[in-house]
Amino acid sequence: MGNCVWITGASSGIAAKYLAPSIVEKVGFIGAGEEAKMHYALLKHLFPTIKESRVCSRTHTSEIKFIETFKDITPDVKFIDCNNDSAIAADVDIIVTAISGQAPVLKASDIRKGSLYIHVGGWEDEFGVALKADKIVCDNWEACKHRTQTICRMYKEGLLNDNSIYANLDEIVSGKKKGRTNDEEFIYFNSVGLSFIDLNYANTIYQKSVELELGTTVNMLSENWEEYYD
Repeated sequence: MGNCVWITGASSGIAAKYLAPSIVEKVGFIGAGEEAKMHYALLKHLFPTIKESRVCSRTHTSEIKFIETFKDITPDVKFIDCNNDSAIAADVDIIVTAISGQAPVLKASDIRKGSLYIHVGGWEDEFGVALKADKIVCDNWEACKHRTQTICRMYKEGLLNDNSIYANLDEIVSGKKKGRTNDEEFIYFNSVGLSFIDLNYANTIYQKSVELELGTTVNMLSENWEEYYD
């Protein structure tokens, strides 16, 4: 899980480099788990100008745990626990949703011009959020559009098509397409299409473990293996 968190966070960090507004002082998180924590750490590294971090989670306890993790490491940042109020968390320069739920928590009415939205999970925002975007950018649209994320659902329902996607991240990094061009744009970044990288990484770790004779072999099937296929 930790390695996947790093990979997803790194992808979002690269996107933020090209898509964030020119001045980033406030960031918000809907979700307060390991994925959100990794995103905060990377964003603070990329944008030392961050002065405020807002945290929204289903429980106030998890918001406090998030804050406790970072308040001494980044004492220049004011942390705000939002008491599960996503509207407070969204009124920022960069908003990250990193939750495991399948419900539109982030509302289109809470999105402001000039911000960057980093969508990490599945279906956590209203369809109207993507419809408000000046640019929709993916890590890889072809890889993610068959999944169940918000813009993938919209694609299946005919609300978005291939032309609705402005660019893949590699097109922006390589200079084929421009990233942010002004501080009025609202940009939507969908960052969960590169699961094949996770698989390749896992295979590399597995091969290295075999080479070093590390790990434990687990037999997933019992002697009565037919029971798994009843």
